[in-house]
Amino acid sequence: MACVNAHHHFIPYCLTPRVPKGPVICTTTRVGGCSLPPYATANVALHVGDDEGLVEANRARLEGRLTGCSDIQWLQQVHGIEVVSVADTVLSEVPRADAVCVSQPGIAGAVLTADCLAVVFWSEPSQEVAVAHAGWRGLAGGVLEAAVAAFREPSHRISAWLGPAIALQQFEVGEDVREAFVARYPESIGSFLPGHRLGHYYADLLGLAQTVLKPLGLNAVHRGFQSMAWPSQTYYSYRQTSVTGRIATLAYWPS
Repeated sequence: MACVNAHHHFIPYCLTPRVPKGPVICTTTRVGGCSLPPYATANVALHVGDDEGLVEANRARLEGRLTGCSDIQWLQQVHGIEVVSVADTVLSEVPRADAVCVSQPGIAGAVLTADCLAVVFWSEPSQEVAVAHAGWRGLAGGVLEAAVAAFREPSHRISAWLGPAIALQQFEVGEDVREAFVARYPESIGSFLPGHRLGHYYADLLGLAQTVLKPLGLNAVHRGFQSMAWPSQTYYSYRQTSVTGRIATLAYWPS
């Protein structure tokens, strides 16, 4: 199907962390693409029920904006902690994983989110980059630690960048979520505030990620975004609307 919104300009905004030489980080917005409601308009996820032709058109537009990038490694995300490594070329089959570590300049790693947190890692000495999809299950399970462990470099030579995530006041969770974090990361208790319902809490996903990353001894942790609040013309939200698109966070060293 042809792009029905061809008059729009699909322009992902690119953010480079405040370091002398960081990897290119591109996060798409939800506007300016081809998809129709309820995916309007720049959805790049194939698994949400959107027309595949329109999604591929959105992906092609995104790829066309990435200077020095020859390919993108997409994932089938399952809210786990599996990390796949990519060296010379992207994998022939899209892997079931929630993080990807890339050691080849010109190949981007990508994750899709709609409330969950995207975290980018990089090491300049080894020209490695990783991207992780971190919802509460992945964070509590150790996906960020697994992504750091996939690097050849030690952690003190790795930096991190935290992307957008659901706002605290809109992320209410049950006692089971709070217990899962506090059992593994006792200091994370400060990232939970009492909710409006008995036995529920508001969780600060970005704060939880910072708690998880602190003991890893990274070179630096950059918080690139404020939380995503509803309603938003920039981000998709699965909690707000279960049938919706996904934004993509990508990172790569240009070839």
